[in-house]
Amino acid sequence: MDRCEVEAACRVGIEVRGPGAAVSVREGRVRNSAGRGVVISDGATGTFERVAGAAVACEIRDVGSDGIVLNEEADPVVRRCTVIRAAGHGVAVHGQSRGAFTDCAVMDGAAAGVLVAGASDPVFSQCRVEGSAKAALVVTEAAAGTFDQAELRGSGHHGIEIRAGANPLLRRAAVVGCGGHGLTVLDDGRGRIEDSVVEAAEAAGMHSASGGYPDVRGTRFRAAPMRVCLWRPPGASCCANAR
Repeated sequence: MDRCEVEAACRVGIEVRGPGAAVSVREGRVRNSAGRGVVISDGATGTFERVAGAAVACEIRDVGSDGIVLNEEADPVVRRCTVIRAAGHGVAVHGQSRGAFTDCAVMDGAAAGVLVAGASDPVFSQCRVEGSAKAALVVTEAAAGTFDQAELRGSGHHGIEIRAGANPLLRRAAVVGCGGHGLTVLDDGRGRIEDSVVEAAEAAGMHSASGGYPDVRGTRFRAAPMRVCLWRPPGASCCANAR
């Protein structure tokens, strides 16, 4: 699909499903007021991209649910795509899916900007999340994921939320101006955060509780009411490594 537009009011705008199923979408635009924008599932792959220098965008916008959904071991490549005004999550990765996202943007969504769950392990490089009503990035349900040079701005809730045994790697991230904690790690969440900046959070720069165990190195927390808040029940050990 080259420079195609999909306008719909149905369950899914574009769906790619099943082992061996694949699609190549270049400079495509999807609008689906009643459902999800793009769904890749059940081992499907494919490429969704805007070619470098192209004047036409690769864009999913004004969708009635999640913008891009990966489920059941999906593994697509997504380059230079934008998700705007999703009524659900901007990008949702479930069900042991992977996927590689490069130079993408998620803007003004009604839920989390990016949700990674269900033991999934995607890679996000140089991606931006801005203006999400809830957390910019949520990693949960024993998921992992690598996030390199993520820019997370202006979320209505936390900047980064890690919980339920999740263990992502974030390198050189910038979290700016979130409505909750800059980084919160809960419910046996782990995570390694390296060489990042968290600033202007409305709550703590970093918050860890309920068995959260982050490893934070080379990271700066600034311009927040409370820089770091580590809460443990009486007698429990503090296990965050913030430098």
